[in-house]
Amino acid sequence: MCRTILFRVAVCVCWVFISRPGFGQKVTFGAVTGLNLTDDFKTTAFFLPGGTLPTGETSSSTTFITNASRRFAIGPMLELRLPWRLSVKAEALNRPIRSTSRTTISPPLELPGGVVISSFPSFMGTHFDWQFSALGKYRILDRGLKPFAESGVSFLPTENTDQRGINAGVGIEMRASKLNIAPAVRYTRWITNLGWGRAPNQIQFLVSVSERSDTDVPKAFGRDLSLGIVTGFALSTGLRPATPNEHSDSINAIGGITVNAALTKKISLEVNGLYRPMHITEGSIRNAFLTWEFPILLKYTINRATVSPFAAFGPTFRVIAHANPEDHSHNGFTAEVGVEHSLSRLKVAPSIRYTRWARDKDRFGRATYLSTRQDQMELVIGFSFDGR
Repeated sequence: MCRTILFRVAVCVCWVFISRPGFGQKVTFGAVTGLNLTDDFKTTAFFLPGGTLPTGETSSSTTFITNASRRFAIGPMLELRLPWRLSVKAEALNRPIRSTSRTTISPPLELPGGVVISSFPSFMGTHFDWQFSALGKYRILDRGLKPFAESGVSFLPTENTDQRGINAGVGIEMRASKLNIAPAVRYTRWITNLGWGRAPNQIQFLVSVSERSDTDVPKAFGRDLSLGIVTGFALSTGLRPATPNEHSDSINAIGGITVNAALTKKISLEVNGLYRPMHITEGSIRNAFLTWEFPILLKYTINRATVSPFAAFGPTFRVIAHANPEDHSHNGFTAEVGVEHSLSRLKVAPSIRYTRWARDKDRFGRATYLSTRQDQMELVIGFSFDGR
């Protein structure tokens, strides 16, 4: 359900950005950073009764959970200003949400040789890495210091345990030279899949920084941006079956958004946010392996004409929604060749893209079974609009 909502939100955002009326408003790209002011996990003890031992005693265990999350958050932001002091914005904040658990057992377990075990070592687990938010914003005043109120929804995506919440916040937007700086305090109430010890209330202090734009062309750091969508499909399987009875999807659809900033006449920086689902099937059981990929590519266009060949390369990063996401590679290197065709304000760019992922490793940095393929080939088509 959460993935369906995220997909629909992404489609709506893309439609607003690429439609001609959408460019009648001001689109700004910026960054958000800040601190979590509350713990994600309450210090909690869970008592689990066991069975009756041969000695007649009753065994039990107690698990103690404490917060171990990173408080600092940072990520990108897109904001579309609308009439009547309204705007909508989307954020993606990176902040690992972790907990530490320690289990004690009673009575202590006695092993041969006089070894007695009364507890197990502490274990730190990462539950989420990214928080995605879609917000509506209303400026109470539209001159000088601009107090505002905002509200929307947030998602913490991971396989089978997606968390969803509603939020509300207040802040002040101010101008400093060519920048808009907007400190705010935001409250989020998590309403699904709270889990053991998970705190339902979250308070954050966040500061967004974006470039003030007096034109309808979206900008970032003095550069005009072209926004659009990317779609396509994989030419290679992404998963490696562990047994002869397992089968990986042969074709995986790809979709997402693209942002392009011109650096020179022929060189530009392109950033993609791509959703790529993969599945592996064993008998009647179909397991999902969902990824969000973020290539950051330096793009060289050979000649600026109606049809322009190009090449691009750069690092790529991957966020995984999976039962054990820490056991898979999260970074790689991408190279791409293609042709860009200009049709007035619309640019269509089909290309072949190759990514070499780092080797899978476990949470301790040790090489593990290669459940994902290191070599990835894709056919992608980008549709971008410069808004001018």
